[in-house]
Amino acid sequence: MNRFELSSCTVRMRRPLFGLIVMPLLAACATYHAAPLPGRDAIAHPAPLDLPRLRVAAAELRHPLLAPITLDLAHGLDPDQAAVLAVLLNPQLRAERDAHGEAEAQLVVAGLLRNPDFSFEATHPSSSDPTPLVNTLAASLAFDLQSLRTRGAKRAAAQAELAQVDLGIAWHEWVVAQDARLLTVRLAWLRRRLDIVRTELSFQDETEKFLERAVAAGDATLPQLGVQRASLETVRREANGLEQAQSESENVLLALLGRPPGLRLDVAPVPAAAAPVAHAAAPDMAACLDRRLDLDALRRGYEAQEARLRLAVLEQFPALTIGISRQRNESSVRFLGGFVSLALPIFDRGRSGVALADATRTRLRHEFDARAAAARDEIAGTGAMIALLERQIPTVRASLAPLASIEERERAAAARGDVDRLAYQTVRSSLLDQRLQDAALSQALAEAHVALDAACPGAVRAAATKGGSGQ
Repeated sequence: MNRFELSSCTVRMRRPLFGLIVMPLLAACATYHAAPLPGRDAIAHPAPLDLPRLRVAAAELRHPLLAPITLDLAHGLDPDQAAVLAVLLNPQLRAERDAHGEAEAQLVVAGLLRNPDFSFEATHPSSSDPTPLVNTLAASLAFDLQSLRTRGAKRAAAQAELAQVDLGIAWHEWVVAQDARLLTVRLAWLRRRLDIVRTELSFQDETEKFLERAVAAGDATLPQLGVQRASLETVRREANGLEQAQSESENVLLALLGRPPGLRLDVAPVPAAAAPVAHAAAPDMAACLDRRLDLDALRRGYEAQEARLRLAVLEQFPALTIGISRQRNESSVRFLGGFVSLALPIFDRGRSGVALADATRTRLRHEFDARAAAARDEIAGTGAMIALLERQIPTVRASLAPLASIEERERAAAARGDVDRLAYQTVRSSLLDQRLQDAALSQALAEAHVALDAACPGAVRAAATKGGSGQ
């Protein structure tokens, strides 16, 4: 007795013919391995951040739009590091990458031919005639030729779908990376604005204490103290609003990074000196659209639907099945022959499948046109905003130096007692407003550059290479 064992399938074969039938079935046997979900403790307390492993992954990153980097958080988290960390740590991206394996499995399935059909029949005759009878046996093996005719179209559709999935994952990774980059830039500028406001808040607090002493000594009036307190509360409200915006941005960035334990969200600061504003040329729209992975993904989806339409047309032809048969009747006469089966397209001629595939192709064409139009609008709108900010910032900065000079002289005069402190406070408040406006416009320009780079991958780097603005 022969014994064949594969994984969890065990078959004892007594006859060679039975073995020839069973052996192909053994190839389908696979071993099952349990993969339970993590427990409550693992969900509530995830593993700490493995920085050495992250450094290796960041240095070996392979992405069509993101370059590998050297991960060093000693000097704070800069926008490039935040972008790569988001791609490596974002939980949603890790789940979406599994779609590649599913699409790859579909490609394997599309390349397989249809299994042959084997049938076996045994009949035991009975009769009152004393003539000896034997069992009737019949066996047939058939193969559907339709799978040969449609295999090429199925594989073409599956290959295009796999490319679409990979491009879609890469584009979503780029979007998440740019979101992390934008939040890092925003946090750095919010910190800069908070530093300005907190410095002013400290000065305003000192001014209030000075006026309280002056009121007690009879050198100032209560209305003057009230004006000062109102000014102090205005600055405090500004600080509270910036702190809330900073906390909200930090939470969103941590969510993008998967909120890993042990990660210190210390964002690299903005340079103290204001960078000069250089007017950047508008990016080339055609080049921008060529670098859009989402449009490439839609192109692959359209190619897949083209293949499905071709498949629907091929399936209109009648299905042809050929096979061989062998049988033995009750008189022990043996028969060996073949047969052909042809599906007659009388009622269903496959027109509904062709019409559906064609309608889907039309819809995908319109979806591609809509996405391209949205991309053009996004790039043009962001470019227009950058041009507007580049015109506004120099005007605001031009007023800073004269106002700062006046404030410096007024401060010295107020310290000598030659100028009323509230009069000096008015000049200082105007200087504060201009500094905050300059910082807010600079933040908007920096965020607009990130948004333009997200909509047109490589636009900011290309502008910086040509001497354009790269804030």
